Amino acid sequence: MSLALLRTAQDEAILPEEFATIPGAADSGTHGYLLYTLVRETQPEVCVEIGSWRGYSTAWIATALKHNQRGKLWAVDDCSLEGDTGWRELHANLQNLHVYDVVELVRENSLEALANGKVPDKIDFAYIDANHSYQGVKA
Repeated sequence: MSLALLRTAQDEAILPEEFATIPGAADSGTHGYLLYTLVRETQPEVCVEIGSWRGYSTAWIATALKHNQRGKLWAVDDCSLEGDTGWRELHANLQNLHVYDVVELVRENSLEALANGKVPDKIDFAYIDANHSYQGVKA
């Protein structure tokens, strides 16, 4: 991936004015632009994000899917970090960006969600940003 392509992504990704209303999302910088670019370039049909928290990465991926005019994101998080506060903020962020139509929220532990069939078996793009503990990473 070239630096020019990443700069193009930065220009495109900033398009929605609503993005500025999401605290922290616009500050995610290169991380967010990189996610956006990967989704724009690979044109996935099925995306899964493990660990959505407040929805910063969710916003970048969902915005790319909207710009692709195809694909869906399953955003999985049990909200154990902040409970209802993080969940409400995630919902508000998705509402501000008008991306609910490309996002399926799954409020469940990721291992349980996978075992219970809450996410598709075939995944084109996965972003894993969940349990960062040693035990969690080993699982």
